[in-house]
Amino acid sequence: MPTAREALLDAARGAAADRPWHTVRMVDVAALAGVSRQTLHNEFGTKDGLAAALLRRAADRYLAGVDRALTAAGPERPAAVALWTLRAARQDALLAALLTGAWERGTPRPARAGGSGGGRPDRTGPAHRTDREDTAVPAPAELLALVRDRMLAASARPEPAPRPEPAPRPEPAPRPEPAPRPEPAPRSEPAPRLTRRPPGPAATADEQALYADEQALYYEAVLRLALSLVLVPAPDDGPADEPDRHTLRLVRRAARRWVR
Repeated sequence: MPTAREALLDAARGAAADRPWHTVRMVDVAALAGVSRQTLHNEFGTKDGLAAALLRRAADRYLAGVDRALTAAGPERPAAVALWTLRAARQDALLAALLTGAWERGTPRPARAGGSGGGRPDRTGPAHRTDREDTAVPAPAELLALVRDRMLAASARPEPAPRPEPAPRPEPAPRPEPAPRPEPAPRSEPAPRLTRRPPGPAATADEQALYADEQALYYEAVLRLALSLVLVPAPDDGPADEPDRHTLRLVRRAARRWVR
């Protein structure tokens, strides 16, 4: 059963989806959640505090999805994060605004330090629980940096050893048949390999720092490519997964410096 706080955030999110945020009243949110208006004020203090908590929840859910995407195999992690970013922003206008800074008219947005509109929640009224860290809303650059750092941390973890597959049961040998005329074997494509390998134990501190910097730049480029498709979606007159395939193509082209 959801807590009163979760019920209030769900009610606020539903109200914001139905009408412009500036027309949503605190009393309406409390009624939708089935709690008193005093409970709403005790949790969030002001409407700015409610908006901040709503946005922070969207950011936290997005970051949890990033962590899930980073459980993919090492070479596929950048593409997995890019696809999750594109799909999550496509489904949630609040998250799209948090990631890009492109706020649509009528959507909840961070409040200015001394009022409403942009910045931190209003702290001029009763503090209540609006000073909690979980209501701080990250700016787009801060959110991108959080994801980039998670990708760097995941790349530093050792890859788990593959689980051995059971040996197949032997089948009876078929009766020999005349061997067909052999055809020329197709030319095999070289397996992808890293052109920038992690520095070994004997690497200097400068070499390790250079490798980490280049990794960070690559991961940031991957994220910015995904966000560019949030702002300018791929044409939707093709298959339903065309935006996803377009993202994969862009991410893999960006990886040419690292993989060939």
